[in-house]
Amino acid sequence: MICHIKSILAQLGPKPPKMGELADSIGVNRNTISRLTNNEHVPNLELAFDIRDKLNQWAVERGKELNWTIDDIWSR
Repeated sequence: MICHIKSILAQLGPKPPKMGELADSIGVNRNTISRLTNNEHVPNLELAFDIRDKLNQWAVERGKELNWTIDDIWSR
């Protein structure tokens, strides 16, 4: 699985949230997000949906018409 969190965060605008903010906002350790983005770990379904929901929430808050799916965030 290839993780696209870094590129998705970059699409959120000139001051995108940092990966640590993502970790804090969904209640996981920053190391967990780092391992995901470095393709060292595959998330369980609950974590994958939490990440997707947070990324989509941030897109809405920034006025972006983006709606990512799990398949957009992780590809095979």
